[in-house]
Amino acid sequence: MLHSLTDGFFSSAVISYGGSPTDGGLPRLVVQRRPSLSPLIDDASTVGVISPRIGPTSHVTAVSRARGIFCAAVSNGVFSEEMLTIDGVDLPEGCTAALTEDGLVTSAGLIRVQRRAITKVRADDCRRLGLRLYCNVNNEREAAMGLAAGATGIGSVRSEHLSLEAGLRSLVVCYVTNLLCGRTTPDSIIREVVSKWIHQLTAVLDQAVAYCAPVAIRLADISLPEWLDDEQLELVEAHGHQADQLRGIVLAEFAWPFYGNLLYAICKAIRRSGIPPREVAVIVPFVSNGGQVAAVSRELPKQAAAAGCEAPPKLGVMIETPAAALQASELARLADWFILGTNDLTALVTGISRDTALALSSGLQVLFEVERLLRIAISEGRRTKPSLTIGVCGESAANSDNLATFAALGVDFVSPVPRLISRNAHDAYAADVGV
Repeated sequence: MLHSLTDGFFSSAVISYGGSPTDGGLPRLVVQRRPSLSPLIDDASTVGVISPRIGPTSHVTAVSRARGIFCAAVSNGVFSEEMLTIDGVDLPEGCTAALTEDGLVTSAGLIRVQRRAITKVRADDCRRLGLRLYCNVNNEREAAMGLAAGATGIGSVRSEHLSLEAGLRSLVVCYVTNLLCGRTTPDSIIREVVSKWIHQLTAVLDQAVAYCAPVAIRLADISLPEWLDDEQLELVEAHGHQADQLRGIVLAEFAWPFYGNLLYAICKAIRRSGIPPREVAVIVPFVSNGGQVAAVSRELPKQAAAAGCEAPPKLGVMIETPAAALQASELARLADWFILGTNDLTALVTGISRDTALALSSGLQVLFEVERLLRIAISEGRRTKPSLTIGVCGESAANSDNLATFAALGVDFVSPVPRLISRNAHDAYAADVGV
């Protein structure tokens, strides 16, 4: 069976096992043994992704949802060397399939698709509870979509996805891999990466300026197994790194020049867009101790000065590990924003990977254990810094059933992707501001 994680249908697609785009650019349904973002970015013909190793909060699912691409987890599936078999139905390379109301129709038979309810957030529901509605974005287009739909801020510009959108995946992989392996990256590659970062970040910030919206920009939270191919992963691990443990600020400790250049690009984009630096926060991902945040805090003013920015932007922390939640008091001394990342926090609390169908039951609702950690983080953070801005990102931010819980905890805003903001949110927002 397939468990649908996003909405959508397609009339015809060719089964592909994640290799090169199909001949003639035919629509393709990608079957993945392990999660990888490359088919979603490198090939515009991809209309769907299925895998036994994705769940509702996987990065692959998040990108698929933002792009409107069908994404499904596989249960009762068996991989042979050549193909995947689901419920006794073979999916050989190159066969055709259609996604209909009945399920995934192939020449070998019908595979059932269990569709989950796709929840959306309404601006008037947020307003009634005293919450602000922001949006998570990967590019300028999504920023425009979310802000036009009624979001009053951008809760996370996911800079690693921004890199993917800019066609930079191969250059970013080269840059990061070289740093991890002690090799030199040509200056021409670094200049191209930084230049495209500045261009895309400026375009997003221009949208924020047009709507007078505050913006949080998350530093790259790159999951190496999703970005690197098998040969590159072997190379990184041959140099003493455990690739699946290097994420967010943990990766930055081994690839600091990469993150320093990203900070410079953010500050340069702030200057070019004209947005006041106080309206932008740089968010440090996957934090587990205050020293990691302090390192960014020291670097940020240097990069702001180098970019000619009148002042550095604010600093924020992703609270997405239990360690960060339990050290909220210390982190609040360094940060102006807390972004509560419920996807990773839920996975780390339950011990269930984001990249598994087992997470189907834990991605939507805020679990009691997670709520306790959020309560600790918010109360300790605000005790140290009462002015702390606190928001929620992740799957749970798009579930309207969680809004009352977040409001009671003292959260300031929720930030789903634009496609999960109710289509009538703009009308509610316009009425509220008298447009």
